[in-house]
Amino acid sequence: MNSSTVFKSILKAVGIASIIGIGLVSISVFGYASYETFLVKKTAVRDYATEGDVVKKSLHAVDLYLLGIAVFIISVGLFELFVSDIKGLPEWLVVKDLDQLKSMLVKIVIVVMSVSYTNKVVTWDEKTDLLGFGVGMGAVILALSYFLVVKYNGKETSEEETPYLPQNGNPRAVEQQEIV
Repeated sequence: MNSSTVFKSILKAVGIASIIGIGLVSISVFGYASYETFLVKKTAVRDYATEGDVVKKSLHAVDLYLLGIAVFIISVGLFELFVSDIKGLPEWLVVKDLDQLKSMLVKIVIVVMSVSYTNKVVTWDEKTDLLGFGVGMGAVILALSYFLVVKYNGKETSEEETPYLPQNGNPRAVEQQEIV
């Protein structure tokens, strides 16, 4: 057994341990999200809650499911990178390298942050500084979006790899592309 084979085996073992840990986190988050969904049903049906309470708890449950999906996608992506390709996955879930996995994660984080901010707006108590919170969230979302645009426009990519980002600096190119 040469050193290259030993290193690959160690790398694969570390990858599998990470996949198992992240998979367990995903299952836990989905379980908690399901519990929160049950509480939303209970609140809406049995407790005769206000509309604001139902919306607040519903958005919280959606936020948890999105977090669970993000963690699950990371787990699947790591499996594809460290262990083996998974046949039959949708094209958007196929991970070829770590940069692609990071980009998927950034997109999901943007959505989760947007839902979290919406939850803050809906449940605003007029004491919390929403403007500061919104500006901070907006700055992070803008920075992450800029990262995605620079990353994809800064290297050679095909339109199939980046169907929702402007090509060649033309912001109208997104509208002109055929989205499948």
